Amino acid sequence: MELFLKFVCVIRLLQVWEYRIEGIALSPILNLTYEALFGADSIRAYRREEKYVQVNKRLNDDFTKVEIYNIGTILWFFILLDFLSFIYITVVVILSAIMHKKFSPAVMGILLTYCILLEDVLLMYLQFRVLFEGKEISLERCDALISITPEKKYGILSKENALSNWPTEGKISFENYSVRYRPDSEEV
Repeated sequence: MELFLKFVCVIRLLQVWEYRIEGIALSPILNLTYEALFGADSIRAYRREEKYVQVNKRLNDDFTKVEIYNIGTILWFFILLDFLSFIYITVVVILSAIMHKKFSPAVMGILLTYCILLEDVLLMYLQFRVLFEGKEISLERCDALISITPEKKYGILSKENALSNWPTEGKISFENYSVRYRPDSEEV
């Protein structure tokens, strides 16, 4: 059972990292596409089409590399699971060959058939369990948001009160005011 829980943890981590890394790699592509759609006139005016195409190709190549690593990692996990299933089926076959006189051939056939199907069932169970845990986390977050105590409600001002506090002129003045871009930069 402990090994099974480790498999569940590994699948969960793989899916979480896959979504995060995929999002990080996809974000620049979407940003570049958005900028190109709304800046197409400027790109053409300054004859930067080739530069845009090269940047787009580089970003797509980076995204494809991430996808290849994600697929490779998940396939590695499935190969490990196949290996464990192979060991399990081998043990069952050896035990059934040793005890072939105690059971009928029909029982042995059903036993081997179910052993072979066990891997697929286990894989589906792991995937559904991780999916369920992801949805359960969403429900826990919703529950946490619902249980937050609401802030004090402020009453709506009447028209007279709102107009009495309203500025009479459209003027903003700053006296003895300075700002910095960063804490270590000089004042502006």
